[in-house]
Amino acid sequence: MKRLYLAVAVLLGFTSAAAYINSSNLSLLRELGFTLPAKAGPGGSPTSGSSPPARREPLEKVPDSNRIDGQIVPSSPTDLREGSPTSDDVTANAVARPATGVATFNTTILRRPFKVRIYDGAFQDGDIVRVTFNGRTINPALLITNAGQTFEFSEAQGLKRGVNLLEIAAVNEGSEPPNTPSIEYSADQTLNGQLLKQTLGLNPGQSFVTTVGFPQIAICRTRVRFPCLTRPFPESSQHVLEAIGNPPEPITAALRPGRTGNPLRARYPRLLTIDRDNATTRRRRSTAAYAPCPARNGQRLQRDEYPPAAFLENLGSGHIKCILASDNQGSGATFGIQIGAYAEVSGGTVYRLDNGDTIEFIVLD
Repeated sequence: MKRLYLAVAVLLGFTSAAAYINSSNLSLLRELGFTLPAKAGPGGSPTSGSSPPARREPLEKVPDSNRIDGQIVPSSPTDLREGSPTSDDVTANAVARPATGVATFNTTILRRPFKVRIYDGAFQDGDIVRVTFNGRTINPALLITNAGQTFEFSEAQGLKRGVNLLEIAAVNEGSEPPNTPSIEYSADQTLNGQLLKQTLGLNPGQSFVTTVGFPQIAICRTRVRFPCLTRPFPESSQHVLEAIGNPPEPITAALRPGRTGNPLRARYPRLLTIDRDNATTRRRRSTAAYAPCPARNGQRLQRDEYPPAAFLENLGSGHIKCILASDNQGSGATFGIQIGAYAEVSGGTVYRLDNGDTIEFIVLD
């Protein structure tokens, strides 16, 4: 009976809300090479002047699915999975190294702290699981119930940039085999704006392993590939690598007379929170103490800042460096477009990221 219940629960896991096209972004997307159908009206015909979509709805129609992907593997008491390609690119007393590529995850998440609900997806019969996050045991013996328990993961609990690994291991089987944990991510923290869930059937000694991570917004330093859009931006890239180094490079931009510059932080973050509305204010405050940049070999320079002013973590006090104006403006435009039309993979479904969403800022080589 429990196996039948489990099968029904898994089938129900594919139900999801409909997805719509954001017509206000069609021209931008077509310029980037995306081919998108027109949004259909009530009678099935395309409409014009449609209002923007609800939060995080995809900008093109995609098959519905709200199942959490992952794999069932033998249990392990330690983290034996691969980490992110951006997880080991900073050494002490060095400028950060560029990444070789963007990471992929089973689920792209957008919010900190990240919340996971774990419950018994069938009959409540004494199933016990071990919950591990990024190699850290969160609960060695969680008795799962139908009501379940919600876990929150912030940086303090091990949430990191790059790939985060969640592992649910079956410790026993209750009175009705198999062990049937369910995991659930709320709709307000997932890229597709859907509640995601998965009901499992595990034998003792088996684990369900799944990965999560934040959208990776990139600029390229020497060559163009996904998700970079146009050309490399070597000076913007170098500035970011200097700012996120360990420790950060000193701020060398010239100050205005009588002004005190922005304090050099111990570390500059790579997980950043979108806040477009207050970008102008942060940019003005962040650059106010610094004199306009002198030209270099007849080429105009601008004050670049990291984190960019479009993110809360700029704090109106970013790391400032004079770089080529064309490089500064071009790199800003490319990550702005990526945020406005984000895709997890080349040619994939396109989403608009919203204020309050978290991204990871990376530099590709």
